[in-house]
Amino acid sequence: NPAKNDVVVELNNDERIIEIGFFNNKGSLLKSVRDLNCKIFSSDIPSTPGFYFVKVSTDKATYIEKLIVEN
Repeated sequence: NPAKNDVVVELNNDERIIEIGFFNNKGSLLKSVRDLNCKIFSSDIPSTPGFYFVKVSTDKATYIEKLIVEN
């Protein structure tokens, strides 16, 4: 973080990614990917610079992280 073109989410434990959501700084959902069941996920990111949030739901917990997008 910060990112320019894509974002990679990788878990370093025994959890598996089930769903990932990308939200703008107002909380509106921009993109959601479901039924993943993976340990590593890569995706393109919004092209407009700014602050976003990434919500990662695993088989054991849910995490929300801030994502900074630069030019």
